[in-house]
Amino acid sequence: MGQYFLPVIIDDAQPCRVVKTMHPYDYGFGLKIGEHAWCDNEFVGAFEILLALDGPQRVVWAGDYAEPDQGSDANLYHHALGQKYLRFNVPGYGLERYLLPGDHPEPAIDPPLIVSTDSHPVLLNHDRHEYIRKNDVPVDRYSRRRHPLPWLTVEGLGLRPTPAAPIGRWARHRVSVSRTIPDGWTAVPFNLS
Repeated sequence: MGQYFLPVIIDDAQPCRVVKTMHPYDYGFGLKIGEHAWCDNEFVGAFEILLALDGPQRVVWAGDYAEPDQGSDANLYHHALGQKYLRFNVPGYGLERYLLPGDHPEPAIDPPLIVSTDSHPVLLNHDRHEYIRKNDVPVDRYSRRRHPLPWLTVEGLGLRPTPAAPIGRWARHRVSVSRTIPDGWTAVPFNLS
């Protein structure tokens, strides 16, 4: 069956409180991280709009197998279920393909900008003063460039980080997207190939 994931932005003061979330089905992608975590797909790009508009946010790619949050009987994935999923009208938006009987989705929002690898090539971790250039990520054996954001912020995947693949290292950190790299910040290698 496999593990499912939802990207969430959490509250600074209450780390188990989901502030915003999105659903990959709304963009024509599956819930498994390998089904939606590559560069320049509509789903991850739509989530990055939040990081471009609102600045640094505490991000988690929350897995349904993750341990419950401290002081809670549920993990972030389960806290996100039932929330209103933000939906942006982006190229490739595919809500109608995955509606289930009884679903009553909120209308999609027209975003003031579209985020892509070309428009915002840099991911920034404001807590660690680290960055990754999305274009520096190597193409994998499927001819895709894996998007670092889901992998860096994942919780519950069960994989250990390595120097080349820092999986989960940025989970719950303040992350944003940018056109430029701040002076003095450290580059982080990222290679899941």
